[in-house]
Amino acid sequence: MASDLKQTISPALISRVRGIILKPKPEWDIIDGEPASTDHLIRGYLLLLAAIGPICHALGSLIFGYSLLGVTYRPGVLSVIVNAVLSYAFAVGGAYVLAFIINALAPTFDGEKNWGQALKIAVYAPTASLVAGVFGLLPPLIPLALLAGLYSLYVLYLGLPQLMRAPQAKGLAYTAVVIITGIVIGIVIGLVLTPLRLMGGLGMGSAASVGSISSSGLGEAQVQLGGADAALGKLQTASNQLQAQAQAVQAAAASPAGTAAAGPPSGLSQDQLRSLLPASIGALAKGDVESTSAGGAGIGATNAQATYSHGDAKITLEITDMSSAAGLGALAAAINVNSSKETATGYEKVTTVNGRVTTEEYDRSAKHGKYSILASGRLMVEAEGDNVSMDDLKSAVQAVGPDRLDALARHG
Repeated sequence: MASDLKQTISPALISRVRGIILKPKPEWDIIDGEPASTDHLIRGYLLLLAAIGPICHALGSLIFGYSLLGVTYRPGVLSVIVNAVLSYAFAVGGAYVLAFIINALAPTFDGEKNWGQALKIAVYAPTASLVAGVFGLLPPLIPLALLAGLYSLYVLYLGLPQLMRAPQAKGLAYTAVVIITGIVIGIVIGLVLTPLRLMGGLGMGSAASVGSISSSGLGEAQVQLGGADAALGKLQTASNQLQAQAQAVQAAAASPAGTAAAGPPSGLSQDQLRSLLPASIGALAKGDVESTSAGGAGIGATNAQATYSHGDAKITLEITDMSSAAGLGALAAAINVNSSKETATGYEKVTTVNGRVTTEEYDRSAKHGKYSILASGRLMVEAEGDNVSMDDLKSAVQAVGPDRLDALARHG
């Protein structure tokens, strides 16, 4: 594994990063004359650098959290992982989108359309921003990434007219329109991803320590890999899934307009999820039922939920199929994260049971709680209720049938 990493982080890659950041103009001259190999640009450069930010942000938020006015917030583990993979997919898919914009606008500014040259710009121009993702390890340093972003725009301005054969006099206008168009498309993509991010945000309790790093003694958390062989096998499986998902995003982003799937990727349909919701939960009768799906560019999710009530007791039971993020769940299960936090009136904890990440959160004074499981790395079942016990919430999730979910995931 160490030798593979050394081969991936090659002297040529380091030289390219150094050149594009420290001496962008001469480096663009070199890049201009190089053959446009999609495999080299994506697999040999972008996939590695694009992972820096999501990984560092995930570790930084889990270990240090976010502090403001003396208050520290640590997001839930699964929420962090979901956002990390979505950010990674967005970065990789975004390069294709940016290349498409650059190529499409070239004739408008008296340039020449050339997909290979456009992809070079889209991959190499954001180098400073991608490397600055390392600041995510320490959340207080994240604002420094803004400076790297501004510098990346300058690098884009230097290379855009040269590689696309546009007059230098029109370089600034060309760059400005590319940036504005990219921002607009980015907002649209962000709106598509928001439901999926929210589906991944489980509201899980924060842990005050990860591994041997502790804070305030308010809670405890552990990250375990178990037996070395088994752990490596699980991590390899998760890695393969994440790679396949990243390639799917690339393919969707690179496909001609109108040919990419408009909805979420393959997974259970809304009707299938609705059929999994039980007719009742003990004495609680089923009320309103809702279902939604959201997706695009190779990523998406489907969700169904129902409310159950009896007197002042109420439970909302929700099933989400994050089929495009199965690698995330596999990664979470492989890492085997366990955390717990006790409060004056309740508790929060995350455990991994039979390969399923399980979360519990309960406030005894308010009689309010949540219970969720992640089956097969992609099917999330969550019960949230008022004036009910934790046993009631667990019964609601069990009524859906975790084993049945695993079977559906294998064949659906």
